[in-house]
Amino acid sequence: MLVNSKSFPTKDVLANFHGLALADGKFVIDNDDTASLLVLDYGKTDKVEQGMVATISEDDPITQSGSIWYSAKNGADGFVQKDNLGRSSSGNTLDDVRNYNSAAAESSSVITTLFNKKGPDKVINTNAGAVRSDVRTLTKNEYDKIKN
Repeated sequence: MLVNSKSFPTKDVLANFHGLALADGKFVIDNDDTASLLVLDYGKTDKVEQGMVATISEDDPITQSGSIWYSAKNGADGFVQKDNLGRSSSGNTLDDVRNYNSAAAESSSVITTLFNKKGPDKVINTNAGAVRSDVRTLTKNEYDKIKN
């Protein structure tokens, strides 16, 4: 599920942690969609650098859609993270991300995976589909026509 929060008063409150990490705080992104976005737009890395995304999961996030519990993006002064729909905080360390909501303490199989974006986002301007409550919905055929 992707929900465009562009028309809402503050994107910080309306994006969840995946939306903050993967879509600059413009969307709410479900756990099930996070793995798909990472496969399409990101590559795994071992290097912590500005702009990269850290995920917390119990399984490999590439093969287990929905297994990603949490994600955070590394900014200029550390990781920016938030608790679902709450306010974001910056200046966090990778250990802070790993220990989000005591995740590391609750499971011995917590995996931290780092990702870098493969390239810039593709911006598509279209009138296709229908818009309801600021969300544009496309049919599969409409999507196939504009995706390239």
